Amino acid sequence: MAELKIFIAGSKELKAERNGIKIIANDLSSLYGSKGIHLTAHSYEHFDEDQDSYNRFITQEADIVIFILDGYIGSKTEEEFVAATNSFH
Repeated sequence: MAELKIFIAGSKELKAERNGIKIIANDLSSLYGSKGIHLTAHSYEHFDEDQDSYNRFITQEADIVIFILDGYIGSKTEEEFVAATNSFH
């Protein structure tokens, strides 16, 4: 079975939006599970708000990183973006 790991980045205020994407990932996982594809969605809440842990997840484990933006990019989200783009290159 192929597992696709997703990290969802965005400010704490965008929790509802992150949760919506987690629901979509779960639905897609259910839909494609019979074809051998499993999706797992993570956000900072899964790492006890330890920035180093989720930066490491972004750079070493995540297959997909989704950024939810609302006109303001905080320093933590910016750090996650830099980590993701650096690991892509």
